[in-house]
Amino acid sequence: MARGKGRGGSGGPGGLLISALIIVAVGVLIFAVGRANNITSTGALIDWTRTTSGNIKECLNPDVKFWDCGFGGDSTEGPGAGQGGEGEGGDGSGTGADGEGTPGSGGAPGTDAPSVPAPDAELQKLAALKVGEPQEVDYDRGQWKHWIGDRCNDTRQQVLREQAVSFKLDAEGCRVASGEWLDPYTGKTFTDPSKLDIDHVYALGAAAKNGGNDWDPAKKQEFANDKSHLLAVSASANRSKSDRNPAEWWPENDAYSCQFATKYVDVAAKYELQFSTADVKALEKGLKACG
Repeated sequence: MARGKGRGGSGGPGGLLISALIIVAVGVLIFAVGRANNITSTGALIDWTRTTSGNIKECLNPDVKFWDCGFGGDSTEGPGAGQGGEGEGGDGSGTGADGEGTPGSGGAPGTDAPSVPAPDAELQKLAALKVGEPQEVDYDRGQWKHWIGDRCNDTRQQVLREQAVSFKLDAEGCRVASGEWLDPYTGKTFTDPSKLDIDHVYALGAAAKNGGNDWDPAKKQEFANDKSHLLAVSASANRSKSDRNPAEWWPENDAYSCQFATKYVDVAAKYELQFSTADVKALEKGLKACG
């Protein structure tokens, strides 16, 4: 007697087709995530997955405001974003056999802050900058390649080491695993690097709208990895800031107003970026806090 085929069997052309479609869909999803976050290695993908998981957990915290949990604008500053390319050289940090280290010459914001600049000189620099409203541009974050360098010493890792009060590396002696950082935007202390983003003080999206969209790839990469305006800050503060300019967002830590305004003006002068009239007023107020 012939036996009938069970309805629940997984064999046959239909089952194979469904399995193949699922595999293709997963592959496309992984490729899309990697492309959107500039992930070019398995290690970077693992780091991105861990960071994203941590961000989701943070957003579930009732103390975190919902609108501070966005993933747009300048918020993709976590581990593994933008690997590849040539590094910027050593980070100046010392590491011992046990994977411990102390900050390099960059110092920790708020703990080893640079001397307060002369407000008159900064105000004159601000007055010399071009004033204009942000342009409507076709901004592609992927063109602003970051973080450059190898997995153990990309720009993010350098900033974490240089701006830490202290830090420890992972078991491989490669990436920063823990430490102590003072977030200059909030004045709060953090010990878990996965809770920190690396913020562009003059955000990439804002730079594109204010004179940088037509730069060549090399200049965009230089700007995106220029540590003179990169800060290790809390993920929620970075996402709150996104790609807003000074008139739209200012650090809640008033003690950092002078340095924040100074960094903004200095990087704008260095790359000949413009500000709106409202931005100029906000920066003038910040610079007057310098003294």
